[in-house]
Amino acid sequence: MRNKVKNTYNKITKKKKRILIRFFLSFLFGWFIATLLNSFPFFVQQFQNIKVNIFLQNILLYLSSAQLKLLDFTVEINNNIIRIVGHKGVRLAYGCLSIRHMCFFIGFIIAYYGTWWKKTIYIPIGCGIITLVNSVRISFLTFIQTTNPKDFQQIHDIANIIISITILILMFYWVNKCNSKID
Repeated sequence: MRNKVKNTYNKITKKKKRILIRFFLSFLFGWFIATLLNSFPFFVQQFQNIKVNIFLQNILLYLSSAQLKLLDFTVEINNNIIRIVGHKGVRLAYGCLSIRHMCFFIGFIIAYYGTWWKKTIYIPIGCGIITLVNSVRISFLTFIQTTNPKDFQQIHDIANIIISITILILMFYWVNKCNSKID
């Protein structure tokens, strides 16, 4: 009886160790991909010049504009700047598109447990959620420019944390979903 309990404990411990190691390696892989594609000039220049960035920027501008219009603001979009009429605007630079965050998320999901077909479904859903949360962040920052522009940078830095929290939630959801199916 004692050996049976000990063997069960060792199996559980081995399983937890495997999961923890895989989580850590997946986290590092996601970080590596995000850093490689967003910090090295060769990749950044290639990434900034593709049509996907313009498409993503337009989606974020449209979603943010729609959210502000729902709150009864009159909004103007000019190139990559969104503003509430009569106030200073917010410029969507490359870093505001959350491409680094999405690369990290995609790298993590690819490296962690799970079937490929589930990953091909979950990755676009996760990137869509990240984009939606980012559009809320941009709407909020545009509103801050109208009400409290002197604190914009400080609030901008705090608002960036929301994207990271969203990614952590998406990652932990994936981990919990996958870990329940690991032998």
